[in-house]
Amino acid sequence: MHSQYDVNKTSDIVSLSIKIFYGQKAVSRIFIDKDLISIPGSVPQDFDFQDDVIGLRIGENKILNGKALAIFSTVQDISPSDKAAVQIILEGGVKKVVYPPVIQPVSNGGLAYFPFVINFY
Repeated sequence: MHSQYDVNKTSDIVSLSIKIFYGQKAVSRIFIDKDLISIPGSVPQDFDFQDDVIGLRIGENKILNGKALAIFSTVQDISPSDKAAVQIILEGGVKKVVYPPVIQPVSNGGLAYFPFVINFY
């Protein structure tokens, strides 16, 4: 998914939430341009599967303007749904944006990959 998120010239903090659906587990790597953002409670090199990411503070509006947010989520199928879905939510900019969930089929025990790129303007 490629999109844009409107920010302003304030010091207000933009936050990111990543929702994982269907009771699956996921690991997400989050970058602003080429800089890895750490998820509290995890080590950047640690690929243990996590639950949802809620309200991760990613930076001030005025600093994010002109930069790109890249999210790479890997979801492991651990439930009988045979589907995986990831939803991105951004708030703190001009307005809150809840992007529609991206859904992929996944076989029992398999992995699904979800790349997202959101440009800040």
